[in-house]
Amino acid sequence: MFIYFIIEHTMISALFCNWNQKPDRFRSCSFLELPDLSDTDFIFFDPLSFSHANKHRENIHDLWEAEYITLSEKQIFSFLSRVKNASAKIQAFLDNGGIWVIRTNFPNSHFRISKKSAAGSSRYTDSVIPAFFWMEQFLGKFSFQYNLENNLRYTDLDSSFYRHFHDCPVEFWQTHNHIGQKLVESIAETQAIQSVPVISKINFPSNKGQIYLIPKFIVADEPGKLVSLFDTIKTEIDSTPDLPSWLDQYEKQLRFASPFPEQIRKFEKEIENLQRQTVAATEEQKQVELLTGLLYHQTEPLIPLVEETFNQLGFSISERPSSVRKAGIRLYLKDKFAPHILLDIMTNSDGPINSHDFDRFTKRLDASVLSSKFKPILIVNSNLADNPVQRQNWYDPKILDECRRRNIAILTTLQLFEIACYLLQKTDTDQAEIVKSSMRSDILDTCGQFELNERKYFISQASVL
Repeated sequence: MFIYFIIEHTMISALFCNWNQKPDRFRSCSFLELPDLSDTDFIFFDPLSFSHANKHRENIHDLWEAEYITLSEKQIFSFLSRVKNASAKIQAFLDNGGIWVIRTNFPNSHFRISKKSAAGSSRYTDSVIPAFFWMEQFLGKFSFQYNLENNLRYTDLDSSFYRHFHDCPVEFWQTHNHIGQKLVESIAETQAIQSVPVISKINFPSNKGQIYLIPKFIVADEPGKLVSLFDTIKTEIDSTPDLPSWLDQYEKQLRFASPFPEQIRKFEKEIENLQRQTVAATEEQKQVELLTGLLYHQTEPLIPLVEETFNQLGFSISERPSSVRKAGIRLYLKDKFAPHILLDIMTNSDGPINSHDFDRFTKRLDASVLSSKFKPILIVNSNLADNPVQRQNWYDPKILDECRRRNIAILTTLQLFEIACYLLQKTDTDQAEIVKSSMRSDILDTCGQFELNERKYFISQASVL
């Protein structure tokens, strides 16, 4: 049933989609379950609440922390189908002159698609999909930047936004770094010298629909005040006289004569390219900074960091055979010189890895029944309160004899950290693949304690610490 809000005898209908503050007097629904919109004037949409409701986001307090959501092919196709249907309704809504209001809190979330290989085991695609890639249909190529503030500067003190919210504090995590659509109008900006938009309006051709990008307004009954604001805006739009249809041909003639649209397109393309590179490099840097966890994390948080380091070395991370998984071995790797590599991790926060701990590891190896010969690798982290370079004993020296007998290579997490730093320095060099191959060979040839050959690789402590 429709619930209407009456202002100055004008019937309006507002719809709040996944809004974090559930409105009492207005309709609300999930964005993926949009009703018929023929009698709707405004739609309000909160991307963060949408992501959280659909289990595409856990951290709702820090939008810039990267999260990766693994979906099966069936799940992603179902989601894309539902998004496509919702987007079609929104497009028709805008084409009919509707107003779509979006809160700018797009989380840094990505979909990772899980596919089935020919052998039936799961594997992951090399690429990931941003969770809100589908918004490009409406915004063009867009990006936002981190900007946690609470003060605004309105560009027009006579605007409806200023009259309704000029004395209202705001909360926003993001500012509009780039919007691909050309018809963008800045309504309010940051107070900084190099200000960037916080509230924007995107107009669509022929004065049809509009999209507004807004922050969170810290005010009682925010939904009611937003509906009041956009009712005023809609009244202003309805009172604007329509331009004659024949004016379009003269506007087109003027655009063809002017050299500036082509220059603008060129600059926009360059900006888009730079923004993509910046976003990619920022994401890579965030992932790199996580590697310091190699030095202080215990077993479970260490697993993805160790996996990433061995992946960077060029080892193939594979699905664990059932016997290896049941035995409790953490990672199963492959290399052209060692088709079966069993890697496990052991930690002790208060002292070195002792013989009892090591015996549990060897029992897991024995329980991993493989028909072919395998290479065991043990990663150790211990004495976590101490600076890694000052840790005297990472493990009981007595276990080295058993390691040599069983062809086990032991690496400390400090060595993995040094390897990770060294590989970062070699990323863009011609020697990168040669170095990785040599390091893989050194690890696979180790029986006992692995030694990073600093002379061979020209490594100094200053270069990695």
